[in-house]
Amino acid sequence: MAKPRYKPGQVIWARVPDRNGVVKDKARPILVILVHPKIRDAPLFGLAISTRADNYPQDDPVIEMPWDASTGSTTGLYEWCAVVLLWRVAVEQVDIERTSGAVSDEFMETLSEKMKEVEFWISQVRKCKR
Repeated sequence: MAKPRYKPGQVIWARVPDRNGVVKDKARPILVILVHPKIRDAPLFGLAISTRADNYPQDDPVIEMPWDASTGSTTGLYEWCAVVLLWRVAVEQVDIERTSGAVSDEFMETLSEKMKEVEFWISQVRKCKR
């Protein structure tokens, strides 16, 4: 069985729908969070990365991504950006234009913990609305 081409923690660039369902001409950065362990060409699942610091109300949690204006750091990101925890995307591998880098294992651990916290609060809000 062939190893997957991509792995969690990589930053990929792909044309995926925005939150309104519109696919723009320009690829957007995605943080890969899940790949199929056996099917090499299966879709990837990730979280969209945004450069709009002014666009996140309290109920749309984000985690700032590592970036570096002069070198792109290890992620290949050159401006302020954040992974949007509630903007999940499925990415067909044929839609991936490039890979620009990866985040650390520590960042992925922080992301995992924050996602668990967000899921907990969402479940509590749903219970209160019943």
